[in-house]
Order: sequence, then structure tokens, then C-alpha cells
Amino acid sequence: MRILLTNDDGVTAPGLVALAQRLRPLGEVLVVAPERQQSATSHSATLHKPIRVAPAQVAEGVLAYACSGTPSDCVALGVANLSSGPVDIIAAGINHGRNLGIDVTYSGTAMAALEGCIKGFSSFAISAGPSEGKEIPELHLQTAADFAAWLCSWLHDHPLPPGVFLNVNVPTLPADQIRGLRLTRLGRRRYEDVLERRVDPWGQPYFWRGLLVKGDEQKTDTDEYALEHGFISLTPLQSDLTAKDLLAQLEQLDLPAQWARQGK
Repeated sequence: MRILLTNDDGVTAPGLVALAQRLRPLGEVLVVAPERQQSATSHSATLHKPIRVAPAQVAEGVLAYACSGTPSDCVALGVANLSSGPVDIIAAGINHGRNLGIDVTYSGTAMAALEGCIKGFSSFAISAGPSEGKEIPELHLQTAADFAAWLCSWLHDHPLPPGVFLNVNVPTLPADQIRGLRLTRLGRRRYEDVLERRVDPWGQPYFWRGLLVKGDEQKTDTDEYALEHGFISLTPLQSDLTAKDLLAQLEQLDLPAQWARQGK
């Protein structure tokens, strides 16, 4: 099995190291990860400047590169230029912090898995982090790494259909406290922008942006609910963003004919 590993926290992130160490016994692991923090870069790609790579030390027996680009760039380089052969699985993580609900659209880790999915590979993103506002002494990365190893083995025997990838969130608990695995949908999380106006040493104003979570949904079939109740959450996602239900409704209303009669 040949596994391409990336993240958005950077090539030295503890979650990446833990994952590389755990996946190494499964086969050939190649790490191509950002040289610096790239959280919230979403699915961005580097088009107007060079992308540079340099060898990096991540885990014994694992070939690794630090990339100047985004997580999406890392996937593209890994599969097209740096891998010694065809990749079987793309794993993104272990992300430091949860990727729940609308978070996945901001997350460089989740969108690295999307990039792998678009390129036709079985891909998943895996994250671990405490509830908002809660501090914990450790992330129990081994729990997430062990699940990722199991998932890689499962995906090797059960490749995902085209256009689909998996988003996984693991509670920050020891393995013996995990209550099980739940298949979930994305919950609804609302954010309120926090834009603090500051002044730099030269007297020029700038803004520092933050996000405040407002009113998380707690329906029992959501990723948020599963994680809060001690379950690993696994959510299948797809690259096709078409609102199919609305498309069908608009077709029933014959919107093109309405526009032809009134819109011209």
C-alpha cells in the first residue's frame, strides 16, 4: 500500500508525526506537507509564484518533504511528482482541532482530502481537538492515529466511489474511552466574525480576524453530537456541490421558459 500524507498544520506538527509513525507499518508512506502553518487556507492553489520543496525529517523510514505551497499543492505534487509510484490512499491530518460542519470548507486539511478525491484517489481527513473553550492536557493523538491506520486498511479493500471523500473527527480521549464509531452528516455551525482593529508600530491601522461559534446544532445524527458524546464521527462528503433538490424544483417550475417569457 502506498499512502500520501499531508496536513495544514505544517510538516513539524505533532499530529502529522504521530500519523506518519502509525501508518509506516502499512506500506510506503510519503509525506508532503506545508513548511509552515496553513490552517484555513481551504482549497486554495498556488498559481502565481514558484512552489518549492525541501527534504524534511518527520518519522524514521518515512520519506518527507516540506512544501512552500498550500495543502492542495502538496497533494498535487505528491501524486504527480514526488511519489515513487501510483498512490493508493491520501490521508490528511491529524488536524489539531475539530473540523465539523461548515469548518470543512475553511480547513486546508479537509480540502486536501477533497483534492485527492478530485484526482481520483480514496482520501480522508482526520482531526482531533477539544470542544470550543475547553482545555485538555493532551490530544491523545494515538487514538486518532490508530483509527486512521484501521481506516487505511479498510479503504485499501473498499475503495471509495469517484467524487467522494471522508471527514473523520476523533474525540480527545484514550482509546478505551471511545464509545464507538458513528456515521454522521455535517452539523450546522454558525460563526460570528470578530474583527479587532489595531494599529501597527508605524501608526497604520490593521485588522485581526477571529471567529466566534454561535449556537451549534445538537441533532443526534450530526458530527458535532457524535464527537461531544465520545464517538468517532465519520462523514462521507462529495465534490459535487450541486443542490440537486432545488435543481429538480426549478426544472418542475420550467425556469428557462419563465425567463424566456418575462426575462428578456
